[in-house]
Order: sequence, then C-alpha cells, then structure tokens
Amino acid sequence: MTKLLILFAIVAFIYAATRPRAPRKPQEPKVAIDDQSMTQCAHCGIYVPETESIREGGSSYCGEEHRQAALRS
Repeated sequence: MTKLLILFAIVAFIYAATRPRAPRKPQEPKVAIDDQSMTQCAHCGIYVPETESIREGGSSYCGEEHRQAALRS
C-alpha cells in the first residue's frame, strides 16, 4: 500500500512538472495620476481628479450627494 502511495506521488509530481502552463497575460500599463489636475471637495475635503469632480458656483465636489448637501446648508 505504501509503495502505491509513493508511486502515485511520483507520477503526480512528474505530471505537475511537465504539464503545459497557460501563457501570462501582459500587464496593463498603469495610468499616472500625476498627469491629472486634482481638486478638493468643498464639502468633505477629499481630493478627486478635476475631470471627475462636479463644479457648482466656483466650488468643486466629489459627487452629486456632496454638491446637494452643500447647497442645502
């Protein structure tokens, strides 16, 4: 019984070592955040890219909820 387990382990090791592996996918280049202008939310103070901010009356907001909250107060 022990010989059978050892034989099975050897066969499994040889199979794992010789089986074809899937090629690795090339990694996507990371976007440099430094190239974007950042702006600060007038409500919570978090910095967001200027292209993603919501502008209202000279102020920038990180989202519609904070724009509406600032208008209510």
